[in-house]
Amino acid sequence: MDWHSIRQQWQQGMAPPAFEVALAEVCKRESEMHAQVWRRDLLETLCAALVAPFFAFVAVRYGLKAQWLTAAWAGLIAVWAAWVPLRLWRTRRLRPRPDPTRSLREYLQAERAALLEQAHMLEAIWLWYLAPCAIGVLGLTFSTGPITTGKCIYAAIVIAFCGLIGWVNRYAARTQFRSQADLIQVRLTQLSEEQDT
Repeated sequence: MDWHSIRQQWQQGMAPPAFEVALAEVCKRESEMHAQVWRRDLLETLCAALVAPFFAFVAVRYGLKAQWLTAAWAGLIAVWAAWVPLRLWRTRRLRPRPDPTRSLREYLQAERAALLEQAHMLEAIWLWYLAPCAIGVLGLTFSTGPITTGKCIYAAIVIAFCGLIGWVNRYAARTQFRSQADLIQVRLTQLSEEQDT
């Protein structure tokens, strides 16, 4: 059941016009957000399909040279890159599926929970995305030879870039996913009030 179906079902239940307009607003925004999530996940998956095999190859190459530390860092990056699409898929699949037997309230509650999980995933990006990647990249960089000024500058750039990505994701969690979840909560409250009267 998508938002369009929910709106039609609710209209058949003789919903007040103001609620129909509010629900249409939620529907439109929700569809846009899910399309954005799908595109993000597709891009991450395509990147992972390139990164994971490359760094697995690098890990094997250094392993064959008995450079175990460097091989381990490259292996960490390969495992991380393979794991990221699975993490994204696990969160994306929380979106409620079409089910005509489900009430409008249950569907909206499930949709809200899925949005909050997306927000939580973005807020925790340092733990599951940025830290493993940065640690692997920096470990690989510093394990290939002596510490140089160039490597230190590269490390600073990696850390700054991770900080920027972390900030952007936390901002998106707050302004997109949490705000949409709040809007759904308002609609749920309105729905409860309408059913109580």
